[in-house]
Amino acid sequence: MSFPDFLIAQLDSLYKEYAGFGSVTWHVAPRFDLTGGVRYSHNKQSTTQILDGSFLPLSSGVVGPDINRGKSSENVFTWSFSPRFELSDHASVYARVAKGYRPGGPNVVPPGAGPDFLRQFDADTLISYEAGVRAETADRTLTVDASVFYLDWRKIQTPVVYQTSIGPVNGDGNGDNAVSKGAEIAVTLRPTRGFDLIATVAYNDAKLKADLPGIDLGTGVLVAPGFKGDRLPYAPQWTANLSADYRWSMGGDVNAFVGGNIRLISDQAGDFDAQYRVDMGRRLTLDGYATVDLRAGIETERFTVQVYARNLANSLGLVNAGQYLTRPGALVNASPIRPRSLGVTVGASF
Repeated sequence: MSFPDFLIAQLDSLYKEYAGFGSVTWHVAPRFDLTGGVRYSHNKQSTTQILDGSFLPLSSGVVGPDINRGKSSENVFTWSFSPRFELSDHASVYARVAKGYRPGGPNVVPPGAGPDFLRQFDADTLISYEAGVRAETADRTLTVDASVFYLDWRKIQTPVVYQTSIGPVNGDGNGDNAVSKGAEIAVTLRPTRGFDLIATVAYNDAKLKADLPGIDLGTGVLVAPGFKGDRLPYAPQWTANLSADYRWSMGGDVNAFVGGNIRLISDQAGDFDAQYRVDMGRRLTLDGYATVDLRAGIETERFTVQVYARNLANSLGLVNAGQYLTRPGALVNASPIRPRSLGVTVGASF
């Protein structure tokens, strides 16, 4: 038996936004200024989802077409405020507090979706607090850029895996609150002409402040896919990068260069998947990884030729994991970074 139209899914959406914004800087003193900005916007969304095909009555008992419509309208006011003070001609400290916003939207509702499946997810907002210092020596042989931050995240948008009659399906959902706090530092050293050595390190502690809403796994008991204190998906706690580049003249307008960098990523938590947590007793976690890149080439006023080796050690670092129970047994499909790549690029400016 053949099914020429087994399942047809169509999701049409329209998003409109109107916004006005502005900023102003007040130079309070020769070395002290204040900058503030505001933004007001209005957005409207409308969606229409149509499901049809032979699979529809088999999975949900509904004879197609099954049509779902949704709409939303929001008025949004965001702002920022940032003081800056110059300690000297080569050093300054700054602070910044700002409100951010991300609109919500529709989810694709699959056949057999349970009553807990969110047809639409709400907007989320955050207030970010940041303070830092920027400094360099008079001859610019050493530059330091360091900051600390705290993000207060409300109604956080997060990917959630729902169990339906056709299997696990990814969707967007909203939690209660989350927080992200950490620090970043970047140091640039120029020990000799043409040689740049740059080291960056970042720490990010991003966690839920409350349990996510529970979903039904077919047992009649709602299970929270994420709990208070859980790390946010795909937010590594540590990242670091060390790069070195050397450039020298070969005569005339021809310059040569060589360089490379090492990048480190710590472990990352996967999506919030309640079924995986129930079966395995833990979150799915992607192991940390490291990559090494090398590059060399020549350049003139108009042309650049570069040879490169990316991911030289052929690291199999993972950046994403698929849905649990969509592969045999407990297997989960995953997306690795690009494998070792060797190549040449040629560029020209006009």
